Amino acid sequence: MNLAKIYIGPVTQNVIDAVIEFVEETNISIGFIPSRRQIEWSGGYTGYNTFDFIKYVKSKTNKVLLCRDHGGLFQGQFSKIKGVTPTKSEDLKSLICDAISGVDIIHIDPWKKYSKPEQYELGLNETVNNIILINQINDKIKFEIGTEEAIKPYVDNDLFRLLNDIEYELGDIFRKNVKYVVIQSGTRLEGTKNIGKFDLEKLKDMVKVCKHFNIFSKEHNGDYLSDEEIKIRFDNGLDAINIAPEFGVIETKVLLDNIKNKKDFEKIYDICLTGGNWKKWIPSEYHVKRHLEDSHKKHLIEICGHYHNKEIKEIIKIDNEIIKKELKNKLKNLYKISNN
Repeated sequence: MNLAKIYIGPVTQNVIDAVIEFVEETNISIGFIPSRRQIEWSGGYTGYNTFDFIKYVKSKTNKVLLCRDHGGLFQGQFSKIKGVTPTKSEDLKSLICDAISGVDIIHIDPWKKYSKPEQYELGLNETVNNIILINQINDKIKFEIGTEEAIKPYVDNDLFRLLNDIEYELGDIFRKNVKYVVIQSGTRLEGTKNIGKFDLEKLKDMVKVCKHFNIFSKEHNGDYLSDEEIKIRFDNGLDAINIAPEFGVIETKVLLDNIKNKKDFEKIYDICLTGGNWKKWIPSEYHVKRHLEDSHKKHLIEICGHYHNKEIKEIIKIDNEIIKKELKNKLKNLYKISNN
């Protein structure tokens, strides 16, 4: 398996197709990182279920890695619904579906449930048991472990302990099948900005731990970073990075640039406002009202427009090739930065 440096969230059909076309045109390996809200065994906001998504991608190319992002406890769509308690059977069903459907890599992440320091052993056991279960179903699947800073912060010593404990529990399965671990050097998303505080020394320390265990380092939430901010990470040993909502924002901005009148703008704003998906990305003190200035309304649309892509595209008629060109330019630039 040729691993990738850049992993992209399949947030819209145009993003999916742009990545597929890009790898076919350039022979560059890129990965998809579908979340369980985007693509799940029972469906997702992209319109695909797990089987149909994998079938679609593999019918177009064999050059894209398929990596389930944040698989495991409390990571599915039901965890986002107020008053609904996620069930473990639902989470296991998702993992089993991933295992039999042809996913290349599964990120095992139970740390949303076990985020407290005293819950470490529970999170460790859940990680190990998930990997054993999936390995019994399909021993070709590789794994990513650990989690991002927004879910459970850790430092290099914590990372060493996690990798050491999982290697002890899994033995050869760890050495053969666990390929990535999530490192943390200061990324955090809010709106259409990355407001994390980068810590170069922390990145170097975590990369050193990864090299000790012969495992690749991967950072999440690489959206909205400058070229230099991404380059410095790769120059100092980072192996891979995840980027997702930024690609949805790129597409939405192209759509916004092609709005013909105020009426359509307001219609799109109402779709995004009432949909409520902006709440994931905007802090609670950001009060959204219908009399906001157009600049604020535009910002809200940019943040969550990709969740309502099909509805928006019924209002704005535009050639998909224009959108895919912008997306491919971003992919080309990311590849250039990560390989210099």
